[in-house]
Amino acid sequence: HSDREPAALRSEMRKLEAAHDKALAEQVTESARMLARQLREINVLTRERDDLEVKFADACAKLLVAKDKASAATTAAEAATRDAKQATRQLASEAGRAALAERKLGRAEAGRALAAERTRKLALQLAALGRMRGADAQAELTRLGREMS
Repeated sequence: HSDREPAALRSEMRKLEAAHDKALAEQVTESARMLARQLREINVLTRERDDLEVKFADACAKLLVAKDKASAATTAAEAATRDAKQATRQLASEAGRAALAERKLGRAEAGRALAAERTRKLALQLAALGRMRGADAQAELTRLGREMS
């Protein structure tokens, strides 16, 4: 009777150990599956991070190029502004000179017109004088001399 109890007890212990081993194996398998899933997620996230780093580096490079272009454009705009200011000053100066020349030309034209009118009158008076005789001609010459001076 006492032989059977230890044998049954040993059998029960083996069953308990087998069940325990099976439960441990299932836990290890589940842990391994979870670890594999986490490793896949880490790999995906690592690739995404690497892609983002490349995109960030590209964006930084493009930003530097854009900054250089903007700086060059600013420099060109400043130079163009300086050139435009100088051209404006030069244009104003030339306009002043042109206005002065226009006034001089106007005065010269007026003087020429006046001289032409005087010459015409003188020619008429000389023609009239040619028809006069003696004292009348002398009086007319005196009057013309006063008029011309």
